[in-house]
Amino acid sequence: MITATVPTMDAEGMIGLGCAEMTLSRLAALVSPALQALGAPATLATPDLLVAATTAPGLSPGHPIAGPLASLSSEDLDAAFTEISPGITVTRSAALAWWLIVDWNASADSPNGQFLSNIAA
Repeated sequence: MITATVPTMDAEGMIGLGCAEMTLSRLAALVSPALQALGAPATLATPDLLVAATTAPGLSPGHPIAGPLASLSSEDLDAAFTEISPGITVTRSAALAWWLIVDWNASADSPNGQFLSNIAA
């Protein structure tokens, strides 16, 4: 089960809080079509670097991010989308602090590109 919260603000400050609570499998079902539309292996990870949804074979919701990407921090991002290794792009949602990791090097010959070597344990 995950809980996402986002503050509601007006000109004078916070006026409320929006919350959503759901299972990882439900979240994965909701975001999978968007991840598949990217056309490359992609993973949405929680702020604690757990896989929430993925299109990469060999990964599943709840899987911890490991390898070189296990030490991601917001300081690693110098732009909205940051290439952290050749073909591996990362962005982080400012509202939810979740990570989106995409491997644009994937091909028919190597459907995971460098993705699994950079993200899997």
